[in-house]
Amino acid sequence: MKLRTYYALIGYVAVMCLLSQPVFAGGRKSCDSKKGLEHKILGKIHFVLQNEDELKLTAEQKYDLKELKKNVKRQLIQSKAAIDLLTLDIKDGLWNDPIDVDTLNGLVDQKYELKKQKSKELVQAYANFKRILTADQKAELKKLYKQEKNQKQANCPMWKK
Repeated sequence: MKLRTYYALIGYVAVMCLLSQPVFAGGRKSCDSKKGLEHKILGKIHFVLQNEDELKLTAEQKYDLKELKKNVKRQLIQSKAAIDLLTLDIKDGLWNDPIDVDTLNGLVDQKYELKKQKSKELVQAYANFKRILTADQKAELKKLYKQEKNQKQANCPMWKK
């Protein structure tokens, strides 16, 4: 009887050890998540507007950054809506009993063309963002990013040793 309980306990501990590994697999990413190019662009624009005094932005630069942010958000909403509609059409086509493969392949091609176009628009928006700031402002922005990163690392329990 004791041997059976002993084996059950060992089995339980082994299962718990195996299930707990995915928790630690993320490493340091849990405190500094990366979400893609759109979050990078919008985050940088937000950071620049938040630190406008330190960067000494002109009124024209502030206006250009706000317009760029608005246009990027507008493009993202339109792209996401078009991609979601195509995804819905693809899923709907898969429910048909005789699946029309040629039509679905065309829809898949359209969907990934839209994703490619979205990425190109985001790269162009990032290039426009870089053109708005002067060289001195870019250098100051780099210092501010470094300070922000150090502050995040100090507050993150995953970075503490």
